[in-house]
Amino acid sequence: MDKTAFLADLISSDPLVWFLSRPRRFGKSLTVSTLEAIFSGQKELFKGLAIEERLDEERFVPRPVINLDMSRVSTFKGVEELDRSLARVTTEVGKKLGVELTEVTTEVIDGVAVQV
Repeated sequence: MDKTAFLADLISSDPLVWFLSRPRRFGKSLTVSTLEAIFSGQKELFKGLAIEERLDEERFVPRPVINLDMSRVSTFKGVEELDRSLARVTTEVGKKLGVELTEVTTEVIDGVAVQV
């Protein structure tokens, strides 16, 4: 069943941040991967699906996608381990996108870890 029309509606709503909350095994990873493909400009993957007709060409322009896999972030060993895990995961994403994280960037990550 083609559910890409729901994603077209979500994308067209233009929120600053999306929070996707679903129970385990309800397709969060597939949804995020599909959004990543859309925003990475992989329009050819959506031939014949509802989203192809509902989104304009501008939505399929390739752009950097930051996808943080929080399952790889350790949250059970204290704030210091959370900080190191977030720094590691964000550094890996930065490398994938060709972006070098600076000390200022890692200080922001440190601040997020402390606030959590």
